Amino acid sequence: MELSNLIFLIMLIASAASMLAFGIYSRRFSTNPASLPYLLLMASAAGWSLTYALFLSTSNLQEKIFWQNIRFIFLPFLPVLELWLVLAFLKRDKWIAGWRLGILCIIPSISVLLALTSQYHMLFKYHNELIESSGFLILSVSNGAFFTVHLIYSYILIFTAFILVIFIHDTAHKIYRKQQILLCLALFTPVIISFLFDIGISPIPGINPTPAFLWIMGILYGIALFRYRLFDIIPIARAKVIDDIGMPMIVLNNEGKIIDINPAADGLFMHQGKRSLGLSLSDLTHEWEELIQFAGSTKQGRKEITRLHDGKIQTYEARIDTLYLEPAISEGKVILLTDISLQKTLENELRESERRWKSIVDGAPFPIVITRISDEKILLVNKKTVQQFNIPEQDLLGKKTEKFYVDLQARQRFIDEIQSKGAIDDILLEMRSTDDRRFWVYASVRKITYQDEDAFFISFADITQRIHLEDRLKEKNKDLELISHTLRETNKKLNLLSSITRHDILNQVQAIVLVTGLLQQTYAGTDDEKNIGIISKSGKHIQDLIEFTAEYQTLGQTQPRWHNISNIMSEPVIQRLLSGINLDILCRDIEIFADPLLSKVFYNLVENSIRHGVSVKNVQISTQMREKCLLLLYEDDGIGIADNEKEKVFSRGYGKNTGLGLFLIREILDITGMKITECGVAGKGVRFEIEVPYGIYRQNGTSN
Repeated sequence: MELSNLIFLIMLIASAASMLAFGIYSRRFSTNPASLPYLLLMASAAGWSLTYALFLSTSNLQEKIFWQNIRFIFLPFLPVLELWLVLAFLKRDKWIAGWRLGILCIIPSISVLLALTSQYHMLFKYHNELIESSGFLILSVSNGAFFTVHLIYSYILIFTAFILVIFIHDTAHKIYRKQQILLCLALFTPVIISFLFDIGISPIPGINPTPAFLWIMGILYGIALFRYRLFDIIPIARAKVIDDIGMPMIVLNNEGKIIDINPAADGLFMHQGKRSLGLSLSDLTHEWEELIQFAGSTKQGRKEITRLHDGKIQTYEARIDTLYLEPAISEGKVILLTDISLQKTLENELRESERRWKSIVDGAPFPIVITRISDEKILLVNKKTVQQFNIPEQDLLGKKTEKFYVDLQARQRFIDEIQSKGAIDDILLEMRSTDDRRFWVYASVRKITYQDEDAFFISFADITQRIHLEDRLKEKNKDLELISHTLRETNKKLNLLSSITRHDILNQVQAIVLVTGLLQQTYAGTDDEKNIGIISKSGKHIQDLIEFTAEYQTLGQTQPRWHNISNIMSEPVIQRLLSGINLDILCRDIEIFADPLLSKVFYNLVENSIRHGVSVKNVQISTQMREKCLLLLYEDDGIGIADNEKEKVFSRGYGKNTGLGLFLIREILDITGMKITECGVAGKGVRFEIEVPYGIYRQNGTSN
């Protein structure tokens, strides 16, 4: 085999390899609609080159006929794939989608079938003979009628694709035009070579050089793929973009006539398509005066314009730009309208919301401050804050907060706490104004987002007057403690004096009682015995009164405490009084907060039952609730108290003995706010009701 023939075969194999490599590489762009026809085109071209190399390398007639027929499995579909690729690149692939692509493949499919069965008919290729041409053994064949149909059909598809890629170029970017040029060269350089062969022009008679030069197509595709990103950037038709864009666009010539308008703009004037062309804006609408005036402006720029449509106000941002045929020659102007009605509505609602919010904040009866966390500057204050600090609002805004704190360490502690917790309430801080006036506040702080920034929302209450009152109260308490201490010391001295005096009086009274007793024996049976007896009785009465006051000299001088009723009634002194009387306690778990002399209350009640009840056999202690108060009931089954005496029995000196027992009961109970009344029925027994206020009684240790 000659060297030139070997080079030709190598070129065929290289072309096949390069086409196959580019086809495989295109799989990475599988989401692009142009990648599939490109892959099939490269695979078919590689199959054509490879089978043509096998056809030329064999010298056997039957083998040559076989590879010639196999070559037509790929060759008839190349024009269809080229047209498909061009339409996909131009975003018109829907033109041959579905059944349309099937119709285009009918003639290529018949060509393949006739080629594979050519030995049985003369419709495609027949009368095959071996001949030599430039060192190659080739076939001399006769072309049938359908082979001519195949050629004509193939060139019709190819030149249709060529016309489409040349004339459909509605995109302005240079990179798309370069892609189109490379696509034309890559597709039609092999076509031109093949066409020259088909009309009898070939450097090697009888041999089609086209498959050997498919590597040129590979290089062109490589530049398109790697340099101009053929499948990364696929052009979209400008007209389609303009038609489909939702932004109204109007193009006017220098006379103010509409020379182009997209559907979005045409819909504003209730017109359809070309009916608007050639008209002026004033012809389309007389109501939209703002747009007509804006379009007549000689200046470029933007402006907000409004129109009334269906009873609603619509707002547009209008932009006008001059179109130049040459740098200094105006061709017309283009108007773009952006509907910002929703944006304006939201802005108005936002402003109204901010106005209402500011009104609420300003109307708050306490100071409110919002500070930015990042730089601690004041962003917002209300009227109460301005009044509190006695500083104009503009002088507060933008100031750092640290200058308004007296104790910066306390301020830092509260900032650290709010940063960790997110919220704190009622923290005590000392503040100051710019004139160094100091005041105390209770502050509550929350972390919020204000104007898209992290901020502190601070509200506080001025408690300066309260602090001052507390300070004065503390001073008064100190004075009261001093007075109380003085009174306690005085009481101790008075009690000591009273005890000594009472002891001396009792000694004198006992002397009187003793002497009168002796005198009664001496003057027994005489008239003086009766007078001496009166003196003796008065002395004993004085003795009882002195002893009674000894028991109550500490009344109200010690702190109240909790008393269990059951425990009081179990004291030995009361149990001795109750000897032979049945005691029924129905409130064993009740405790009363009262003076330590509370046991004397129940002692005197029992003594009163025994002394005046005459026939008392039963005593009962129980409780009832009256609203929030507790009624502690003491009842017996004696003769009771007459109705006209129910209140008198609590008077001082009323009664058959000292007349102090029930009087002192009421005084002891009154120390802790308790009241006692007698509500029994005369002849059936007494019923003393002790009203215990809410908060000074409890059950099982639980306070009420």
